[in-house]
Amino acid sequence: MAKRDAAALFLISILMMPVAVFVSTNLIEESVITSKVRSFTTSQYQTSAPINISGNSELASVAASGIGTRSDPYIIENLSITSSGTSISVRNTNAYFIIYNCILESGHSQPAIQFDNVENGQIILTGISKGLTTSTSGIQISNSQDISVSNTSIYGSWNGIHLYRVSNSTITNSKLFSNYRGLLFESSSYCQVVNNSIFSNSNNGLEIWGSSHNITVYGNSIGWNGQPTWEFESNAVDDGDDNHFDDGVSVGNTWSDFNGTTPYSIVGSGGAIDSYPELLEDTENPVISGPLDTVIDVETSGNTLNWTTFDEFPQDYSLQIDNGAVAEGRAWNGGDITIDIDSLPVGTYSYLLTFYDCAGNSASDEVVVTVVSFVLGGIGTELVMIASGVTVACFVVIILLVKRLS
Repeated sequence: MAKRDAAALFLISILMMPVAVFVSTNLIEESVITSKVRSFTTSQYQTSAPINISGNSELASVAASGIGTRSDPYIIENLSITSSGTSISVRNTNAYFIIYNCILESGHSQPAIQFDNVENGQIILTGISKGLTTSTSGIQISNSQDISVSNTSIYGSWNGIHLYRVSNSTITNSKLFSNYRGLLFESSSYCQVVNNSIFSNSNNGLEIWGSSHNITVYGNSIGWNGQPTWEFESNAVDDGDDNHFDDGVSVGNTWSDFNGTTPYSIVGSGGAIDSYPELLEDTENPVISGPLDTVIDVETSGNTLNWTTFDEFPQDYSLQIDNGAVAEGRAWNGGDITIDIDSLPVGTYSYLLTFYDCAGNSASDEVVVTVVSFVLGGIGTELVMIASGVTVACFVVIILLVKRLS
């Protein structure tokens, strides 16, 4: 009797070994479903409704801090505003204030930030996106003076920044790219444009209209503008008077179309020149940090692929799934790219993302996504069901053998 029991147990262990291996293999497969998403979030920002300010008293009521003086300006900060109209509008103020560290997405019909009859306003470290078919500006400043825009990024607008009847103002250390026009001065005077990057705008990078005068432009990287609108680059146009494209001492601008001939002549009736031009070059490929190959459950949600990217002069990217083009020429702002993969049916997919910059440099990354169906509370795949059926059949065989031996 003991021998028969031992034989039965031996048969059970032998027959169960493939099932145990099968289940453990699928458990290991399931364990590789890890989140490597480093997507851009606005957790540091507070979601806000659009802000409409008229007068110093309303400015004081909206500000998070400050008293409106030069040494202690009102601060509007850390806001994320998505609006079909203007995100932040300020009118009829002369108190000192700063719009700081905000992310603004605005609709096509209104500028994201609008100043009218404003003095002593600053916009610092703010990102503005408006969508590539918009017909208005990222920042519209009118009838104002002593305005400063710095460390701000604007793309997807008709005009990145439009200054109309503005004086004694500065645009510094900002990126204006992938707009129709990067920067426009209209009837403005005594302004400075210093240390900005103005690139990949489909019309003119920088444009100064008639009746604008004493605009000083130096230390900027200006390149690859006017394409594909024109068959040639159109980095700057000056139809104003007495405007200057260097600091008058030793610093001019870098231009992607500089041919080595000094001075660099600015297109337009103003007859302006850059006496200290340099060639703007970019030989660096985009930098990409992508996700690992991954396995996901078809029943789960919130699955994404995220690429952390960087390039000094980003342009666009293309996406291919299984060698078939899905999206080409999508605007790329140099930041993260996140792709939703929740809708994929069971199968294996290859995602190939290629990033391009304005100078024609590129870099690619490929990720394989395997979509499976996990069942039985995550124990394994449908194959486990097959293994379970095999197990039942094994038990039937064992019972028959035991009965026969008895």
